[in-house]
Amino acid sequence: MGLRGRFTLWFSLASLVAIAAAAVVTREVVATAFHRDFERTRRAAERDARRAIDGLTTAVARAVASLADGDRDVRGALFDLHTYGDVRPEVLAALQARAGGVMRGLGLDLLFVIDDRGRILAAPHSGVEGERDDTWRRLAATTHGAAFFAREPLARGGGTLRTELVVVAARTVTEGGRAVTVVGGRAVGDTLADAVRSEGRVAARMAARTGEGAPGAARSGRTLASDGVGATVAVHIADDRAPTGGGRLSIPLPGADGEPVAWLDIAVSDAELRRVQRRVTLAAVAIGAGALAVAVLLGFAVARGITRGLDDLVRGVQAAARGDLRHRVPAARADEIGAVAEAVNDMMRALEEANERLSVAQRIAAWQEIARRLAHEIKNPLTPIQMSVETLRKARARQHPAFDDLFDESTRTVLDEVKRLERIVSEFSQFARLPKPQFARVDVNDIVRAALALYRGAAPVDADLAPDLPPVCADRDQLAQVVLNLVENARDAACGGGRDGSVRVSTAPDSAGGVLLAVDDDGPGVPDDLRARLFTPYFTTKQRTGGTGLGLAIAHRIVTEHGGSISVGRSPLGGARFTVVLPPADDGNGPAAP
Repeated sequence: MGLRGRFTLWFSLASLVAIAAAAVVTREVVATAFHRDFERTRRAAERDARRAIDGLTTAVARAVASLADGDRDVRGALFDLHTYGDVRPEVLAALQARAGGVMRGLGLDLLFVIDDRGRILAAPHSGVEGERDDTWRRLAATTHGAAFFAREPLARGGGTLRTELVVVAARTVTEGGRAVTVVGGRAVGDTLADAVRSEGRVAARMAARTGEGAPGAARSGRTLASDGVGATVAVHIADDRAPTGGGRLSIPLPGADGEPVAWLDIAVSDAELRRVQRRVTLAAVAIGAGALAVAVLLGFAVARGITRGLDDLVRGVQAAARGDLRHRVPAARADEIGAVAEAVNDMMRALEEANERLSVAQRIAAWQEIARRLAHEIKNPLTPIQMSVETLRKARARQHPAFDDLFDESTRTVLDEVKRLERIVSEFSQFARLPKPQFARVDVNDIVRAALALYRGAAPVDADLAPDLPPVCADRDQLAQVVLNLVENARDAACGGGRDGSVRVSTAPDSAGGVLLAVDDDGPGVPDDLRARLFTPYFTTKQRTGGTGLGLAIAHRIVTEHGGSISVGRSPLGGARFTVVLPPADDGNGPAAP
């Protein structure tokens, strides 16, 4: 990714981070505020529920107490039990006749008047007068008139008995050793749930002992499953569409034994919080998308203004790398990039001037080096020529008897040195006037076989040529010259000092699709400190044998002009290995990789 893309990306990420942080902080602030409000609502709902429960139980307890202590019919029945040992029929009839009105007047849904033998004297809610039931007398003795919750059958429309949740209080009054128990109860119905419920915010329902809720009989007439004793429990739920989520609270409604008979379930909704959070999130996403688009456009515009100058600098440096020192970078900007552009232009001008001076100095140095090398190479054969001529002159002047033998030996020496001079001049001429390569698709193995054929009858050269080599684009004659120069160099190293050395030429496909040519020998090898200078013209390690230092330089020049590379390393045979890598052939008239 370029600088322009990275700058745009960083600009966009910076804006997104800021928006995301603002969204998170906003969500947290909103959530904290709503959480405080939620807790206040939950505590208020709990207070209202407990206040409603206390009010209901207190009202029932007071109603039963007033009936037990002050009702004349109840007191009359107690008087008869004490005086006559039983309630007189007329008193019993009056009690039963007034019981229904008294029950309704006190707002009760359940009323029992029971004597100390367990006989039910009055039961206007169910019509079970005359039956016996000691349960209520025992409960009155244990609860002492305090209200508690119970499930009792109540007569509803049509005389049907249904078991409902009621608040009950039982109180026993005594006189002269005889007792009457008054039991009164009020159906819970919607009372507790209505006291807590708040539309859309707080929902409440009654739950049976199993924790299952049910719709109330007063609203829908539906009932829950059996309570286990054959009676059907009708329990009220305040709102069938109770809010989901939020805080839930269950308040137990204890029975006479202190164990819960049912629960008042309260749910405080957090739907508003979730709606606000969703709105904040959606707003943050929308703002983030818009800000991202704006940030991308702004970032691209700013980056384009910055990178335009950098692009000019890159083109200028690339031109300098290609050697085009006349290229100039536009320096119209008045900022740091403009200053850099001006500095690059100054550097290009300085490099151009230095390059011109260096080129002149290199040409002079090259001519000096050529003259020195030529003088050195020519001087070596001139010395034996001069000595041979002087020997002949002295022998001729003295009329030496072995003049003919000296003449033959001296002239032979002169001819050898002249041939040596011709070879030196030919190599210098070949290096100086190496022809332009004539590229064609060739098989490297064919060239190697043709070159090694010249060494038949001489010291053998081993060949390890890989089959099915890809063709390369090369000048056949010049590539053959490279093979000959490398093989000759390897033979000189391997067979020096009269040894029977070993030379091996191998070919193999290159991983880049080209061809790899290697020439190995088992000679002394090339020291590490000389490898960097080995392909320099006129550098030689064969001063004693008269090397000119141009063979490897010519091979290096040919391989380079073919787009390849040549290197030297250690051979598996123990000596040196020269490795030539040639690029694959293309459809043009030159190497694939110049």
